[in-house]
Amino acid sequence: MSVVIPARDAEATIAASLDSVFSQDYTGPLEVIVADGSETATLSEMIRRRYPSVRLVSNPERTIAPGINAGLRAGGRRGRRSAPPLRPRP
Repeated sequence: MSVVIPARDAEATIAASLDSVFSQDYTGPLEVIVADGSETATLSEMIRRRYPSVRLVSNPERTIAPGINAGLRAGGRRGRRSAPPLRPRP
């Protein structure tokens, strides 16, 4: 399964979203993709440091729908989407 999270300047909320995704009891293959629409590299750098398994893709349009589409294009599995600060339920 692919989980796509569009994010823009979400340094304060992305950790809660990613931690929630990784805490699920899903046992199949999991691909987590963050479509980063931030104006600076701060979010990407934080994700690379704290969540090295997360795939980062660029979202130059910086809005949710294009971010989801970019993530789904990059993902190879069936997708789910999430938008910070929303967190999937266990």
